[in-house]
Amino acid sequence: MIDHFGALDVLVNCAGINHRVPVAELAKADYDRILTVNLRAPFLLSQQASRGMAERGGGRIVNVGSTAGQIAFSGISAYGMSKAGLAQMTRQMALEWAPLNIQVNCVMPGFIRTNLTNAIWEDPRRSRWMLEHIPMRRGGSTAEVASAVLFLACPASSYITGICLAVDGGVLAGMPGYGESDR
Repeated sequence: MIDHFGALDVLVNCAGINHRVPVAELAKADYDRILTVNLRAPFLLSQQASRGMAERGGGRIVNVGSTAGQIAFSGISAYGMSKAGLAQMTRQMALEWAPLNIQVNCVMPGFIRTNLTNAIWEDPRRSRWMLEHIPMRRGGSTAEVASAVLFLACPASSYITGICLAVDGGVLAGMPGYGESDR
């Protein structure tokens, strides 16, 4: 690709896999596979991309994490751990590469409606639970996540590095409804 375009200005690390099982049942092979795709690959790709970016005077790296890297959800332990690691990796790289004019940020989607999450959204119990815990009372769209990635990849974010931007309808702000029965 670099041979065709001549340079890499923006890298978006947007791969992620999951295996939904309780911690005690997570096989070592599944743990290794999840950490390899979700954390090791973005590390190695960013490390490689940073070299060329530094030579050209800068660039942007945007990692796609998850709110599951900030709060725990049952059944997605290795996924959450890998996304927490990705958030810390973002901060570490941002700190070290800021003098090279390489901005490193992370977008953390929350409950987003995608082809991969349709089954969860179509389950009435799970859908109700999610909507009750999202302050905006709706799932997010892939376009909303892409808009956040685009913002962090464009000149409008020229003085932003090392942040983890939640695109989550307010989930990380807190849980709605708690204490309402006390009124």
